[in-house]
Amino acid sequence: MNDSRNEALRFAVVTVPPQQTFAEYLNSGFIANVDPKSIRYLEINGLPAATAAATGDSWAFRLYVVRLKNTVYQFIFSSKAALSERDRTFFDAVSTFRPLALAEVECPKGRNFTWRITEIEAAGF
Repeated sequence: MNDSRNEALRFAVVTVPPQQTFAEYLNSGFIANVDPKSIRYLEINGLPAATAAATGDSWAFRLYVVRLKNTVYQFIFSSKAALSERDRTFFDAVSTFRPLALAEVECPKGRNFTWRITEIEAAGF
């Protein structure tokens, strides 16, 4: 990424009723101007997921939501460039999301994991 002021990533974890569909959730207002025609259902590492596009005044947004039980993980990628220019990078980033294996959860005390983010820098919202 050349200029972190032109792209941003927001990640959030929310509780959503299991009966609420992704389409309902994406249109619930947590982000404005979601294009209902852009909603696509998919699977990310065995987990149900969906994606959609939204627009703002000078930003374009690619939304991904991934469900694990009653928890929905939101990935909101924003870009001042056209989404088509960045969609592959956004998908590649979100496609690494997965539940942790038991061995990772029960990691021996003192062991650290390092997160490496490439192409996308988290920006403050």
